[in-house]
Amino acid sequence: RKAVRAALSTPRTARTPGPLARYGQLVTKGRLRRDAAQVAVLEHLGRLHRVLAREREARDADAAARAVWATSAKEDEEPPKECSSMIDPRAVGRKAELRKRRGTTGSEALDRVLNQSKSDEVYEPRQPRIPKGLYVHGHVGRGKSLCCDLFFEGLSGYKKRRVHFHQFMLEVHRRLHDARAECKRQHRRPPSTRDALKALGRELAEEAEVLVFDEMQITDVADAMVARQLFDACWDAGLVLVATSNRPPEALYEGGPNRQYCSPFVTRLREQCRVVCLDGE
Repeated sequence: RKAVRAALSTPRTARTPGPLARYGQLVTKGRLRRDAAQVAVLEHLGRLHRVLAREREARDADAAARAVWATSAKEDEEPPKECSSMIDPRAVGRKAELRKRRGTTGSEALDRVLNQSKSDEVYEPRQPRIPKGLYVHGHVGRGKSLCCDLFFEGLSGYKKRRVHFHQFMLEVHRRLHDARAECKRQHRRPPSTRDALKALGRELAEEAEVLVFDEMQITDVADAMVARQLFDACWDAGLVLVATSNRPPEALYEGGPNRQYCSPFVTRLREQCRVVCLDGE
């Protein structure tokens, strides 16, 4: 019972300071001058930071709950020696003992395990909750990159990536070319462009759960044709996008040929991201 109490009192994973708090520290030190428009953008980024932190904690708790469920099915076996979950199954012990404390563990996922019927054979995992990202646009020199720096540096517990959009698109075209070349070397029929983009989108979402772009802008028809299918696959796989641009979404490919190829991408971008203008002096 002492071990059970120790498991139930395990503290949550510590959260790192949000971007607005980090911004306030820089202002206090005199390294930055407070800007109301930047603060407004940082509030949006701060909300996203908190949602992602809570989602990370929920995932940790769900992993711990799955471990408890698995160990409860083997009550007579020796528990594993190591466990990286937030709640150690060695300390939790039998599920029957914890049922007496149902609803009091402080973990929604663990409480759900304890409240499930003994006849349940399969643990029902929690479905991940993917928040909306953020698209920040405004004039050059307004501090868009600074705001994203503060968000990116303070985000922990996620696979993340920060990259210039133009560099990212060059990488996409290179990886598509390499995939086709590999098919030819192996004498296999290369996949269609649609299927190749879907596969690449899933790979990118696996490599980085949170992707931060600098200076997003579509400058040629090749990128316009790729963007829709690629980012549809990324978003469908759970990617969270944060981007900065000098233009609003509707002007990303302004004046370019075959603009109809880019319009569906802009529509999906607005569905997946909150659009915020960093304006002012």
